[in-house]
Order: sequence, then structure tokens, then C-alpha cells
Amino acid sequence: MNKNKNTNQIIKIVHVFGALDRGGSETMIMNLYRVIDKDRFQFDFIKHTETIGAYEAEIRQLGGNIFSVPRYTIYNHRHYVTAWNNLITDHPEWDIVHAHMRSTAHMYTKLLKKADKKVIIHSHSASENKGIKGSVQQFYQRNITEFADILLATSKAAGNYLFRKKEFNVISNGFCVSDFKFDIHKRTNIRASLKIADQTLLLGMVGRLDKVKNHRYIIDVLTEFNQMTHDWRLLIIGKGKLEDNIKQTLKARKLLRNTIFIESTDEMSSYYSSMDVLLFPSLREGLGNVAIEAQANGLNVVSSNTVPLETNITDRIEYLPIDKKSMNKWVRKIESIYTEDKDSYIESRTRYNEIIKKTEFELSKNVRFYEKVYGDLGEH
Repeated sequence: MNKNKNTNQIIKIVHVFGALDRGGSETMIMNLYRVIDKDRFQFDFIKHTETIGAYEAEIRQLGGNIFSVPRYTIYNHRHYVTAWNNLITDHPEWDIVHAHMRSTAHMYTKLLKKADKKVIIHSHSASENKGIKGSVQQFYQRNITEFADILLATSKAAGNYLFRKKEFNVISNGFCVSDFKFDIHKRTNIRASLKIADQTLLLGMVGRLDKVKNHRYIIDVLTEFNQMTHDWRLLIIGKGKLEDNIKQTLKARKLLRNTIFIESTDEMSSYYSSMDVLLFPSLREGLGNVAIEAQANGLNVVSSNTVPLETNITDRIEYLPIDKKSMNKWVRKIESIYTEDKDSYIESRTRYNEIIKKTEFELSKNVRFYEKVYGDLGEH
């Protein structure tokens, strides 16, 4: 009999990630961790890096433990498996593994299943890297569902991509919607701290500085837009391996002086309030959390048409192609936002928060789902 058949026993879930920074999947789990019933559930975390992530201090404050395994490189296969076996042996208290990192999930879920753990596989993305790296990932993911008890996905596209014809549940990335309500005082304070005038158009991009987020496309768009007006700023929030490349490209286009970089923040709502439009030209997304958060703030969102339509909740979002011939559509859309009546736009922003509150993205609904899933798995 499972030791958690006694419902007074805390069910322990270990979440597996690549790192513990402010990515979409990590943020989703942290939103859940803050409010889940800790008399019934406790989280631990396994990461594939020694680098300290943005969420680690808070995880420890909430009672979670953090463990590291080496990043898998094929050549360290034996070392990788040994690290996992050691963790599993040392932590018999884990009841459920919730796998968010999918590239090696078939390997570590096999080991956990042998130790009689329940397994959740969670798809957060709708496609892979390209080239050799993508081919290797697809090879290791070909049997990813073999040891899973439950399959979850952030969108239909993410589930269909990873799980093919297997049955899965779509669960939205919940967040505390009221935290993202537009606030005129936050707008004023952030703009003052960034030295941005009230009338200046503030464009935002939020996410890791990676090829998939398609910063280069926006740089091309803004190169054209800059010929119409210089009264704009681009706020890039995130960090990543392409930071230097992005800065060099902006400098070459004489746009760097219009651009502000912020690595990470726990005040996203304040920054959304400061913006006039969120630019979201991703090549692919499992869902697109930031597009939903931005709509909860009443912010205009201009998105690529590759982003899942589950993000289409309000009239604040518009989807455009991201090919070269469509660049002028992005320029015209930004221009239309720049020339609209800013006072009436700002006055209308607060009402959008109530629209998002009524959807499945409201955190309270999300928590009930996970408490049932974890409870059912942990007590059987």
C-alpha cells in the first residue's frame, strides 16, 4: 500500500527543470507553489545546472529543496544515470515526479518508475530546435510517454506535438490575474525611473534572449519604424546567450540608444503598466504566458501568428505573419498604436483584468486542478 494512502501524509512532488530562472514553465510552477495547500503537498526541484537561478531563494523560503544533476551531453551518459540513481536512492520520500524538462525525460522517468514513483510528463513547447541538436532531442523523446501516468500540456499544439496520438490534458498556466491589473501610478513611477516621457511610445519584449524569441525580426521592423519617428523606446526584459549579438545589431542600426535592457524582475506588472505595446514575434511557443499577462494588464499585444490561439482572449491582441513581406504590417500596427488617443487607451486598460479573471488562467482554478491530480496520484 502506498504510504500516502493515509491522507494526513504530505505528498511530495519533485519538479524537473533545466534551470530555475524566470521562464514560462518555472514561473507557472512558482505561481502554484506559493498558494498550494502545503499541509498536503510539498515541492522539491531538480535542475540540470550548477548556476543559481532567480527562483532558488524563494523556493527555499517556501520549504523546497533543490538538487542538481549534470547537463546531459551523450558522452557523460553513465555519470548522468548514476547521478539520478543516487538522488532516487537518497530520497525515497518523493511520491511524484513532474517532468518539465523533456529532452532526457525518457531516461530519468524510467529510473523513477523503477523506484515506484508516479510520473507526470508536461509539454510546454510546440516544436524543437533545428539541426543536429533538434534531431538528437527528437531521438531521445521518441518514447517519452512510456513511463508516464499522466500527460499534461500548456496548449493543444504543445500536446499534439510531443505526445502525438496519446491522450493528454490541457491545463492553462495559471497566475494571480489581479496582480497584473493596470496601475497608473506604477506606469508613472517606472517611466520616471527609466527617464521615459509620458508621450513617448514604449514597446516591450519579454522573454529569454534566444533565437526562438525572434528579436532580430523586431529590430528589422523598428529600423523601418524609426524612419517615421524617433519618439519611441524598446524595453527588453530577459537574459540569454544572444544578448551581445542583439546589442551589436541594435548598435549597427543606430537603435541601441533607444533600447533599455533589464535582465530579470519580480515586478512584471509594473513594467507592463509602463508599456504601450508588447511585441511578441516568437518563432514558436507552447502557449505564450506573457501575451496573456499583458492582456490582463490591458496592454496592446502584437504577436506572431505562430503563437497558439489559446492566447486569443481579448481584443487587445493581434496576430501577424513574421515573414519579410509582412514586416510593413508590423510597422503600420505600431504606427497606429503610436497615433491613437493615449488618454482613452490608458483609461480603458483596467477593465481587461476582469475579462482574464473569468478564464481558466485565474490561479485559483489552476490550483484546484493540480491538487486533484497530485492528490489522486499520491494516494493510490
